Amino acid sequence: MIQRKDYAPVRKVKQARKDEERIAAVLGGKRLPASGALRSKIDNKSARGDISAAGFWIEHKSTVKPSIAVQRSWLEKVTAGARGQAVWPALCLTFQGTLTDWIGLPEAILDQLAADYPSGESKWGAASTRGSIRVECQLLRSITLEASLAKESPALVLHFSEGSFGHPQLRWVFIPLAEFKKIVEARREA
Repeated sequence: MIQRKDYAPVRKVKQARKDEERIAAVLGGKRLPASGALRSKIDNKSARGDISAAGFWIEHKSTVKPSIAVQRSWLEKVTAGARGQAVWPALCLTFQGTLTDWIGLPEAILDQLAADYPSGESKWGAASTRGSIRVECQLLRSITLEASLAKESPALVLHFSEGSFGHPQLRWVFIPLAEFKKIVEARREA
């Protein structure tokens, strides 16, 4: 059991399921059955995803803590799973109790879908040669506020450079759920 300040105690699994259903509803998608347990018959590591919406395969991660360590392996697995389903990968981060949801996409995909979204020149970013980058909820709130005051689109770029094992570089751009919803709606209209 976990305890949150503004909610009664709930089980992590139930709350994660509710968050996935809420995000799927916002995006007009659906929560995938047995999310977190679904595996491909060919490769049991590749078919990962919790939500399907408008051609996106979305892995959802949530926490009650003030920060979350985004793992390179999460990005690689959701990318492999999306490739197997012929859709685009995405990673959703939820900070429970704050209703702070951000969606991450590979930078090349965001550039392709929303040419006017300033992903590459975002002034907020983090880089790592290791397997994870810690993202603070307070940082995401600050980015949103600063971008709104500057009349810019909020974005956080996470850059995993080549590791010692020859892993390729990964650049993912995280944007608020509301901004991602606009991209999904534009995609549906096209």
